[in-house]
Amino acid sequence: MTCLLHLCISLLAGFTSESIPPDGTWWEYPQPAQFNTRGVSAGVGVRGENWSVTVEELGRMTSTAVACGNNEPMCTSGKIPFSHFLGSEHPSGVWANWEPHWGPVFGQLGVGLAWPRFSMAVPDWNDGVDTPRPLLVGNNRMVYSPLIGFGYSVKNVDLLVNWRLLRVVNSNVDFQGLGWKETDLSIRVNF
Repeated sequence: MTCLLHLCISLLAGFTSESIPPDGTWWEYPQPAQFNTRGVSAGVGVRGENWSVTVEELGRMTSTAVACGNNEPMCTSGKIPFSHFLGSEHPSGVWANWEPHWGPVFGQLGVGLAWPRFSMAVPDWNDGVDTPRPLLVGNNRMVYSPLIGFGYSVKNVDLLVNWRLLRVVNSNVDFQGLGWKETDLSIRVNF
């Protein structure tokens, strides 16, 4: 590492792939659902000899789904119409990582604080109890986010592959976002 005083400023750019929540979270097989689970990631950080701290934006993911606003078989029996769920998520966070090196190869083991920045619009919410209405739910609760990964260094450029957990459980206040796990492939340039 040839940065000033063994401390580098880092810029990161890459691609993120996000998992989808399980069937029944707010989408239901065999009803139609589409997921855009890939996004462009970017970040900035500070790197030392065997550690790094980064602030990262993990892209924008979207979804569309048709699901029942009440427990099935209310919709499949025709008692109430299906609702349309339109989701959007822009996860971001800050991660601190330990990065032990073995020549040009290194590992990453870290923890972070992440914000899912998830919103779900349901323009035709119908649970069969209340009058049908538009509904907006979301989740921006901070979650602890473990990170594991590995990298390969060539001079002041690192190729990184890492995995982060961003799961937020449904509650009366928060709504489960699109992704539970994020896999990121990025290039980190150290100055």
